[in-house]
Amino acid sequence: AGQGGRGGALPPVPGDARREGRVAHLQGDHDQDHDHEPADAEVTGPRTEAEVLEAARDAVKHALKAGADLAEAYVLSSHGVDVGFEKSDVLSSSAEDETSLGLRIFKGSRLGFAATNIMNADGLDEAAREALALAVPGVADPHNILPGPRALDGTPNLWSDAVAELTVGEVTERGSAWLAQALALDPRLGVDSGSFQAGAASWALANSLGVERSCRGASASGVLFGMAKDEGHVGSFAYEYFMLRELKQLDEKMTEAAALFAKKALGALGARRGEAFRGPAILDPEVVFEILVQPLLYGMDASAVRKGRSRLAGALGRSVASELLTLEDLGGDPRGASASPFDREGVPRSPRTLVEKGILATFLYNAYEASW
Repeated sequence: AGQGGRGGALPPVPGDARREGRVAHLQGDHDQDHDHEPADAEVTGPRTEAEVLEAARDAVKHALKAGADLAEAYVLSSHGVDVGFEKSDVLSSSAEDETSLGLRIFKGSRLGFAATNIMNADGLDEAAREALALAVPGVADPHNILPGPRALDGTPNLWSDAVAELTVGEVTERGSAWLAQALALDPRLGVDSGSFQAGAASWALANSLGVERSCRGASASGVLFGMAKDEGHVGSFAYEYFMLRELKQLDEKMTEAAALFAKKALGALGARRGEAFRGPAILDPEVVFEILVQPLLYGMDASAVRKGRSRLAGALGRSVASELLTLEDLGGDPRGASASPFDREGVPRSPRTLVEKGILATFLYNAYEASW
């Protein structure tokens, strides 16, 4: 049960909360500074694992005290620095720190959800009251459950001090150099937009059944989006992205990404209509993901299967793709941008085969869908 990801600035709303539309957002202040920060700008950084786990525990206590039968809290504390590109130039740089919490409660099998970044006792009390108020008038659903404790099978190393400590000035300098490096490869290249960013986060989950998880991670990433122009001819848009967790890899990753961006953009110049044919075709990995992997993942969603929205319903153990295709879920792999040892419900992530040599091996469940 549960192979969801951790979200962005606000903890993601569980699917069943979105379905019922009973969601409250309580907004306080957060630190955010923009537009070419000085090189010596202070790096506040995320709260520690211990701090976010304690906040999750406190939120569960507040929810139970308010009258919830079951409660789950997810806390994310993040620090990020970013330099943006536009029209082949540096646009702006920024830094942001934010800590936010998502509280999911059940009252008589009815669901309520509230999100807040007000992390003191008053804020947690208000979030608990809001979630409870949204749950009480709802429809009881016996499938509204929380997963219980399960042992984690190891914790991946997602942290790097060197990446986490990058300042706005350092990110701006490195990002500007990367943009210049890409543009210097060929005068016909242009970068329409892009960015280089680095950040760190601590996240934790606790529920009233005894599940307690926490983790921290740091990463840097960059993206270039643009095209090539030659004597009035404009090629199609090209896109290249990289992500890393070790700063020592940065120069190599930037050089590789710039070269691939240039190759894609320049290769799109002079494109012409091809003739129809039957035979092998070479596709970019992003195209394969869009036309093959994404539809398969949607079809594997247990909610879509249960509601009759998936063409894969009834296909377990059957061939759904070429025997050349094997698809694996590696949610804890550090190479993934959203890697975590546990999912959004605190269920341990472990390697699993989704499609093996074209045979559908499983569907994707959260606790709600697994209870049917």
